[in-house]
Order: sequence, then C-alpha cells, then structure tokens
Amino acid sequence: MPEPPAGRLTPGAAFTSDSPVPDRHTPTTQASATPGTPHRHPPAPATAPPGTTEPDPLTSATAAPGATEPDPPGTAEPDPLTPATATPEATEPQPMGATEPDSLAYATAPYPLAPATAAPGATEPRPLAPATAGHGALGRRDLLTRAAAIAGGAALIGAADLARPRPARAVTAPRVYTRAEWDARPPTSPATIIKAPDHLIVHHMAFPNSTDYSLAHAFQLSRDCQDLHMDTNGWSDTGQQLTISRGGYVMEGRNRTLEAIGQRKNVFGAQCANENGHTLGIENEGTYTTELPPTALWNALVQTLAWLCDLYGLSPATAIVGHRDYNSTTQCPGDALYAQLPQLRSEVAGKLGLASAARTGSVTRSGLPGPRTLGDHGPAVGATEPRP
Repeated sequence: MPEPPAGRLTPGAAFTSDSPVPDRHTPTTQASATPGTPHRHPPAPATAPPGTTEPDPLTSATAAPGATEPDPPGTAEPDPLTPATATPEATEPQPMGATEPDSLAYATAPYPLAPATAAPGATEPRPLAPATAGHGALGRRDLLTRAAAIAGGAALIGAADLARPRPARAVTAPRVYTRAEWDARPPTSPATIIKAPDHLIVHHMAFPNSTDYSLAHAFQLSRDCQDLHMDTNGWSDTGQQLTISRGGYVMEGRNRTLEAIGQRKNVFGAQCANENGHTLGIENEGTYTTELPPTALWNALVQTLAWLCDLYGLSPATAIVGHRDYNSTTQCPGDALYAQLPQLRSEVAGKLGLASAARTGSVTRSGLPGPRTLGDHGPAVGATEPRP
C-alpha cells in the first residue's frame, strides 16, 4: 500500500489519547480512493462569495412558502418561520453563548403559537400584550394576534398538531451544514430511514484536539471521518448522524439524516453496536479522556441536544447518554466528558424551560479502554446488525 500523502490522516495508526497529537486536518488534495469508491472532489471553499446567501441545509419544508430571502439583521419584526442565512466566518467560529447566535438561527418545524414579535436573539418568546379592556376582557389587538397565530400554525402543520404538547420555550435549531456544503462523497448505498430515536448518544471522535476552529477545518474533519469509515471500515458512508467540530460547527453526517430529522424520524447509522436501530449519535471532534471540550463545541452540543429533545419529545434526564452506557467495553465519550453529562442534561433542560438542578460530576478514572487508533471510539456495529 502506498504511503499516504503528507498531512493526511493515517487510518489504523497507533493513537494515544493522553499524548499530544499534532493536528493532521489540514485541507489537502484527497488521496486516491480504493477501487470502486468515488474519487474525492477538491474541498469546497470555506465561505460563499460576497453577496450570496447560505443554502438552506434542511428541505424546503422548513421555510415559509414563497420565502426567497431572510429579513436583514436587526429587523424589529422577524418572521419566525423564515430561516436565517447568517454565515459564520471561515477563520473564526461564531460565539455560542447563552443567547441564540446567528449561526443557530433556523428551525425544522414551526411552532403554531410562537408570537411574531419575538425579539431577535431572545431566548424566550415575549408574551402577547395584556388586555386593555375592562374586567379581564381581551383587547381587539390581542384577539387578532392570537387568531392569526393559531390560523397560521394550523395552515402550516395541521390543526391536529395544535393538540400536541409543547415545551415552555420554542427551541431554535442549530445551523447544520449539509453534506453538499462539506463536499461529502456519495454513499455506496442510501441510508435507511427508521423510526424516531429514543436516546441521543454523545461520542468523542477520538481525533486530535485541534486548535484550528475554522469552518474550513470543520469541513475537512467531516471528509476525513467519512474517508476513514468508508475506506478503512468498509462502510457505505459516515457512521454517525451528526458531527460537531471543536469550533462549534454542526454538520450532517450520514446521508439522509436531515431528511429524516425533518420528518421527526432517524436513519440507521453505525455509531453504537447493537443499538443503531433506536439511537441517534453525535460525534464531537477531539479526545476527552482527560480534557474537556472547548466552549464553542460545548455550547453547540447543548443547543443541538435541546433541539433534538424538543423535536422528538424526549426528556434530557433520560434520553442523553454516553456511548459507554450501552457498550461497556469503551471509555467513549472519554472519562472527562462523561463526568459532565449530568451538567449537559441540566443545561439542555434549561433550554427547554424545564426545572433541573445543575450538577457537575467529578472526573474519575473508569479503567475502560480508550482509543487505540485514530477514530477508535469503541464498538459501532453489532454482529446481528445490517452491514452499514
């Protein structure tokens, strides 16, 4: 086998999680694919040309019919059903704090009773104006506003959906970059859409803890992971449903993932042995046996999990788990990150408006196996599961 080009990841190379590992995710020309696999196209530009807008990473069902361009930033009355198209800089990740940043600015499903007057960046919709008529009667403006909200919601998602229980807060979905945007290879076979997941699995990718937080690096990360899963593992595509870079960029993983999420369903993945038929996996760039993720990744993970819990009607207290909770032969997501899962569940609950006491776990050595080679996060496919 020829030696891989300089700067490329070496599948199967020995990997020590606690040792400093040089960053090997520089954008380079892709190595030749194995016979029968599609050849990698050159990496896509990190940013769109000036004056253009980001493509909507979800399907057309997620935008209001007829919407052709989002409102400019700072508009006092934003349309809650129009996806934002703000583009994070390629060389510096958007800050992802407690409020909703521009990079987390579209939703996959409208909320029928969300007021149209929510302030940009607000974490909770503003209530409708109180009635001004005497003795608690609703004012004319209140009646018109509420009637319009209910009618609009019924037209978009069906009157029957109005009876579905909704959380106290409408959770904004993260900005998920599509496979087309990070220049994914076509899969050798399409993924199968399955029922909605009942658990959301947190992984560490067992890749180096890179200090390159750019969008270009995030895209290269997704390509490197896909190459590893297809060319070394022999899978049809990337195994996980979603990927988050250390810069906080959320990317679609396995093909048809966003299509399935848009239907409140899932795709059959390759990320947790014997449990792929009912779980959705999120790969977090890095190795967290002793270190914690950077703030940008952590905030993006909280936002992504809150979105998915809201979308699927899951409780953060029980639905958010680590890989090792199902497969006890792996340390994934690493001792350090695993100890923070109680805090992660608490912060996700806060995004959903649920009461939850914040708990920070202490890091303890589990004695479970860590990564042995690049990308080794533990068992991903069970013996009785379909070949991914």
